[in-house]
Amino acid sequence: MIDRRRLLAGAGGLAAIAVVPLPAAATPADAAAAITEAFGDDRPFTDGPIIIEAPALAETGNSVPITVRAERAMDAPDRITRMALFSENNPRAALFAVSFGPAAAEAAIATNIRLNGTQQIICVAETADGTLIRAIHEIRVVVSACTTLEAQF
Repeated sequence: MIDRRRLLAGAGGLAAIAVVPLPAAATPADAAAAITEAFGDDRPFTDGPIIIEAPALAETGNSVPITVRAERAMDAPDRITRMALFSENNPRAALFAVSFGPAAAEAAIATNIRLNGTQQIICVAETADGTLIRAIHEIRVVVSACTTLEAQF
């Protein structure tokens, strides 16, 4: 049998869950603004040797494996010095950024990311001579991850 105290405590918990705002999703314009903030807006993008290895279809957005690598010699004058990954639909547009020093064996990163639905992932890399290289990969997500409450996981 439920007494009044337990009923009110349960109702208070439901009210607290109801007022927790869910994160808003970024837009392609937000992703473009994050790229501009990270790399500046006065340099054009070129096509280059950036390869994004990720599934075309992810059953769940909770943990999507992704590998980003540049097929370029790290001892060349135009070696990759910086790489960043951006999302067009996650709560935050900037996913990660890494720098590669002169002793790096290769410009590559492998990780798992959470995705908030179907979206394009954008990788921007900067070479030692200041050239920006961009690659885009679309990932279709069946069940989104970023809109679920943290208490559930």
